[in-house]
Amino acid sequence: MIMKIRIGTRKSKLALIQTNIIKDLIEKNTNHQCEIVEMSTLGDDRRDLKLTEFGGKGAFVDTIEKALLDKSIDIAVHSAKDLPVQLEQGLEIGAVAKRANPQDVLVMAQGKTISSNSVIGTGSIRRQLQIKAKYGCKCKDIRGNVPTRLKKLDDGEYDGIVLARAGLDRLNMIDIDKYNYEFFETSEFVPAPCQGIIAVENRADDGDIRDVLKAINYMETYVCFVAERAFLKAMDSGCQTPLGAISEIGEKSLKMECFYYKDKIVKMSIEGENPVLTAAVLAKKLKEVTNEW
Repeated sequence: MIMKIRIGTRKSKLALIQTNIIKDLIEKNTNHQCEIVEMSTLGDDRRDLKLTEFGGKGAFVDTIEKALLDKSIDIAVHSAKDLPVQLEQGLEIGAVAKRANPQDVLVMAQGKTISSNSVIGTGSIRRQLQIKAKYGCKCKDIRGNVPTRLKKLDDGEYDGIVLARAGLDRLNMIDIDKYNYEFFETSEFVPAPCQGIIAVENRADDGDIRDVLKAINYMETYVCFVAERAFLKAMDSGCQTPLGAISEIGEKSLKMECFYYKDKIVKMSIEGENPVLTAAVLAKKLKEVTNEW
């Protein structure tokens, strides 16, 4: 039976690009057709406030999850790093797309250099701590989608801004002549857990949709997604916890690196075969070290 699958998504240009990636995967790998349903979330509507003032990461997914639960949509597409640690009961992540480059990028106007007096725009404590450690400069909060943030850079509100390379790549904004780009290696500047991953959320009791998502799930990325989400959960972290994690699959094991701040910056890495167990062991070691301070 051919289904028409309703995909819920935020309205931003980047969100729609990511949703169309999933739409194309479904339509190319199954007989089903998709309809995109654009939605506004609290995080989109309240750009005048910091995320911590009205719900953190959940502000970008609550409205969409409610639509999933009331069956207004069949699946939802998210940037995986925006997902809260705990999904709404009855929902699950049924698939992920192949991970894009997870690096963070410092974007500056042409000719700009960063000094101790520079002001860098980022609302992420994780990014602020790593930028300050690298350059000794100042950081200032910034909200809005990628084009909005670049406009603020153009207007001179900041000397540079930190963005995810995955978003810049998907928006085709990585080679604009008026900007200088500094690409941070993930071992030097640890990204947010699941950065660069597109996640597809569905109702756990919908067997037909589950089968569709199995057909598009990119397993290597899914293993990393599970590991990094397990690390978040083991660390009991919220959206303002200064925490980063990145994993990759080697020939025989999964390697995970993390960034954490508790009075000072600490980085650790670990290798293991089971993604959930590896994440749990890394979190345990991290807690043991930082609890001694």
